[in-house]
Amino acid sequence: MSERKAVLFYVSFLSSPPLRLLPVLFVIVVTQLAGAEIGGIAGEIPRTSVHYAETTPLMTAEANDPAWNRAESFTLTQTEGGPTGLQQEGTKTWLLWRADFLYIRFECVDKERYKHPDPASPVYQSDVVEVFLDPRGDGRQWMELQVDGQGRIFDKLFLLTAEPRSGPDGVLLPEVDKLDRWDIEAWEWLGVKTAVSRSDSGWIVDIALLAKPTLRRLGLTSYREGLALRANFVRYVWREVSASATRSLVSSNWSPVAFGNPHKSPLRMGFIDLVR
Repeated sequence: MSERKAVLFYVSFLSSPPLRLLPVLFVIVVTQLAGAEIGGIAGEIPRTSVHYAETTPLMTAEANDPAWNRAESFTLTQTEGGPTGLQQEGTKTWLLWRADFLYIRFECVDKERYKHPDPASPVYQSDVVEVFLDPRGDGRQWMELQVDGQGRIFDKLFLLTAEPRSGPDGVLLPEVDKLDRWDIEAWEWLGVKTAVSRSDSGWIVDIALLAKPTLRRLGLTSYREGLALRANFVRYVWREVSASATRSLVSSNWSPVAFGNPHKSPLRMGFIDLVR
């Protein structure tokens, strides 16, 4: 979503006799284009069409599922600002919808599928894909789902108790983030389905988001043609950078965000339009 800056000019002048003071208010709204550089990050906020699934996805994460043949796909772009000299392997994402579910598929090129050695570690500390969704699109409530290469999941709800205000990098301003952003980890994204498959070249993740809990703020119980949602899609990969097995995060995203801050950038989410 583009940032908007309003500059207000209040001009007073004298008219011809009889002299009277006439207030005139000029409002000039200057819109910063989405394609401008944002804190050193260049890139437009993307928009894509999501086609109706004539055939219901099997939710097996198998490469030959015919339901995905009609889906639009896009490739995630490596996030700027991360460690230099490290490249992430490719990640493609597909989207489909039916009345009851929004379907998401990630295809991740990755021979390693790194898993953190501590089984109690957060999901995002292993190789993981992430979905961020703001159905209303006002930056006041958004959801996050993480799925790692082993099939573990983590979900979280974010609430903002003030108007979303971001800096030039698209990240919520520190005072907003500190005082008004609430992370609800006890929340559960009801009805979510996931599946993970692995191969020699990488892994595939299928995700299905149930309509009723996902669209609650819209007062809807089903997805429908014409619905526009805000979303971002992210992948984290932990690359080994030294003989001591130290690892650094290499991330990629659909809509450009500041490195390590997709969860704090609700106004940088892209748009997905449900079409037939």
